[in-house]
Amino acid sequence: MLLIVNAGLIGLQLLRSIRSSYSYSEDIIGWIFTFTIIIIWTVYFLLHKRFVSIAFNISINQITLTTTTLLSGTITNNFNSSEISYNKGKEKAGFRKGATEFIEIYKKKQKLIKLEKTTIGEYAYDNILNEFDQIKNTV
Repeated sequence: MLLIVNAGLIGLQLLRSIRSSYSYSEDIIGWIFTFTIIIIWTVYFLLHKRFVSIAFNISINQITLTTTTLLSGTITNNFNSSEISYNKGKEKAGFRKGATEFIEIYKKKQKLIKLEKTTIGEYAYDNILNEFDQIKNTV
């Protein structure tokens, strides 16, 4: 995905340069803008946390969250149930066909990850939400 987007941006800039006769200063500004977007997109893609798994161990009040990034690999963190909070919500329909339900998981005030129903699936989303509700009711 990253390579396709970056190649597309460079291709569009090349087509723009070939299609019309700009002065060199306008062409340089266009290339600087293109490479700035490519750098920002690449850094976001490398640092973006992706959900791998979550495990609830109610007997010892522990939640294990596993995430992965391209830069740092797979990271598994263990948290006490009392440290973790969550917010559930619904994003408005934008580019997608319908509204997207989500769960944001926090450690105190630090956002750990955002889980979207469309990304992780309906069954997994509902089970995770039920587990959080059970923890909330026991604490």
